[in-house]
Amino acid sequence: MSSRSRLSRANSLKGPNPGRWTDPDYSRPPHHYINVRGLAALAAVMSDDDADLPAVVESLRLALLTRNPDFQQGVFNADSSVEALIRVKKLPLNVAVKSTECRTDESLANIERYAAAGFRARKSPPGPGARGQLLAYRNQSQADKR
Repeated sequence: MSSRSRLSRANSLKGPNPGRWTDPDYSRPPHHYINVRGLAALAAVMSDDDADLPAVVESLRLALLTRNPDFQQGVFNADSSVEALIRVKKLPLNVAVKSTECRTDESLANIERYAAAGFRARKSPPGPGARGQLLAYRNQSQADKR
């Protein structure tokens, strides 16, 4: 089994908690999205004929389905999730996971509202790196619509 397959299989694909990482430390939201970021980066560079691609994409899909709904109750980990969710949104069509099913658009929108509210209140959530990524992503999204 390749290291790519081992990475995606560290995420439970079946059982009582599909989409959760088998290591309890990685199940916490910040670590969860660090792993999602890695899976998205991996999926983005894999070739269409790679035998491990379906397992990586399915692991990514389940990971997003597991934690993205949490953003409806609040933002717990903006910094680690911003980059991961933006990477997911930028995946090529051949590996893109269904954004509506995984609530990726809703999650990013909730983080954007959270960041805007923090900015207006002169607070700093999320951190400067994540805020910059959000602004760049939104700017690029607006430019793509024109």
